[in-house]
Amino acid sequence: MKTQSQKQLQTTVRKATLLALVAILACSSQAAIEGEPDTISSTGAVQVSLSITPSIQLQTVEDIRLNITDRKSDNHFQQSFCVTGNRFGKYNVTATGSFQTEEFFILYNAQHDELPYTVSYKGSYDAQGYDLLLPGRASKTYDVTPYASGCQKSAYFMITFRSVDLTRVKSGLYTGDLTLTVSPI
Repeated sequence: MKTQSQKQLQTTVRKATLLALVAILACSSQAAIEGEPDTISSTGAVQVSLSITPSIQLQTVEDIRLNITDRKSDNHFQQSFCVTGNRFGKYNVTATGSFQTEEFFILYNAQHDELPYTVSYKGSYDAQGYDLLLPGRASKTYDVTPYASGCQKSAYFMITFRSVDLTRVKSGLYTGDLTLTVSPI
């Protein structure tokens, strides 16, 4: 068991070590090198650091879990998320699924029964209506929400399950992945 004076000494040594480390780091962070006087030339050096923000970023996307009880009508689910980027930026979006055809995205159950669905997109809260996204094809062009505006719910996608498909499938759990890729233009 350590005595009180041993504990104080250990604390003092730790503080001194920490101060020395901070002093070393402070000195080593000075990257500029002053030139030395010379009769012919003098050379100095500086360190250049540049941080480039991504031109576009998709944020606040969440997994989707649905419980459909009404099979006699189309079921729609929409989710908002953020697409932020450089001011005046434009982008398009491409949706791909773990299973898809040329027109539909597909979910499967454990018995390999398939349930097709569609994905639609709108680039802003005040946009009129949704644009249908075909699997693997780039959408029309949308405006980016500037980084300075913060992460607002700036874009929406909607998944639609048609009643004609819902009435023909068996009850159970259907799963699959949906990937949305935003690309700057």
